[in-house]
Amino acid sequence: MTNSKASTRTEAIVTAPVTSTMCRLTAPMIGGIIALMALGIVDAYFIGKLGLNELAALGFVLPGRGLNVVLNQYGLIAVAQ
Repeated sequence: MTNSKASTRTEAIVTAPVTSTMCRLTAPMIGGIIALMALGIVDAYFIGKLGLNELAALGFVLPGRGLNVVLNQYGLIAVAQ
């Protein structure tokens, strides 16, 4: 990426209208959140096909898996800084 392109993007964030800038910046994040939610629904569907006990086990393990993801992201942010 060239320096002029980066400065143009930075200038657009500062000078562009807030609503359009926020929509442009949050759209990829919203897409990622929807994808993760869909992944959870698909996991629950297929594990539910295995049986009720397996689905209950998923409900027991899932909060820990989510915490693990958050802690990993925090570690990546700390390393990046």
